[in-house]
Amino acid sequence: MTKLFTALTAFVLFSCSLHAERTLSLRKTVEVRGSQVVLSDLVIDSAVLSDAEKGLVILKSPLRGYKNVRPIDIAYEMQVHKSLLDVELLAPSFVKVVRVKDVDYVEKVKAGLLDALSKENPWKMFELEMEFSPSDLNKISSMSGCEFEMTSQIPNDELDSAKLTVKFTEGDKNKGSLKLLPMVRRKILAITLRNNIKKGHVIQKSDLILDRVWVSGTNEKYAVNFKDCVGYEASRNMLAGSRIINNYLIEPVFVDKGDFITVYSGNRLLNVSAKAKALSMGRRGQIIRAKNIKSGKEMDVEMTGVQTGIVK
Repeated sequence: MTKLFTALTAFVLFSCSLHAERTLSLRKTVEVRGSQVVLSDLVIDSAVLSDAEKGLVILKSPLRGYKNVRPIDIAYEMQVHKSLLDVELLAPSFVKVVRVKDVDYVEKVKAGLLDALSKENPWKMFELEMEFSPSDLNKISSMSGCEFEMTSQIPNDELDSAKLTVKFTEGDKNKGSLKLLPMVRRKILAITLRNNIKKGHVIQKSDLILDRVWVSGTNEKYAVNFKDCVGYEASRNMLAGSRIINNYLIEPVFVDKGDFITVYSGNRLLNVSAKAKALSMGRRGQIIRAKNIKSGKEMDVEMTGVQTGIVK
């Protein structure tokens, strides 16, 4: 789970299917000008959505101020649209929808701060995105009409936010400074599926490509190395273009209950092998019970290969 969700109780929602194939992460804060909230407003990365899906109206925004929306309510509204029935939501405990009076000015401030951050360590090696909290939005809106500059920034240890000091001026007049704590996202290379795969499929390198994805925090949920995926088993159905999330992968099955296996002593000086019968299913690295075919003796065996293991 990314650090985006660790300050809240994170959970996974299935919109309407126990075999969800696309994953969408919801924003903590959504800023809107008008009366409607479309799907692209709600999600962090809309790359897996079609253009038509991005424009689907999901919620009504408040007349003023903000309202908290439960992800379960967002999922309920999404399932009205048949094309979204394969979507899984990764969400904070609630989403804050904020009606911003001057969105254009907020976007101008955001663009200026992102440009300033892109020249500073540790951010300058990444493409960046920023999300303001409702408190930050209110502060910025109160300064509308002023010029501004970032005078300092302190990155969070987890690289999911930064404390910013922003000075506002109008002509020669100092209009004051704001302390802001926006969420900062970085675009990184992450593993993406080239092909559709089914639950139980053992992933090969030919199934995968590298693609760019928005992340927040240092403990990312996305797999970023081929070695973290190849040889693992998919725990669910996934569509081509889906990001590989670490907990979607499990160790592959190396033996089924009742199969015959070759077991080795593990002694480097005398590597003796024997035939045994597996008494349970075993995945890579698991220790199972097996019965020696010749002696009838039971033993603990660590599965190191397909129908191969080492006596523990």
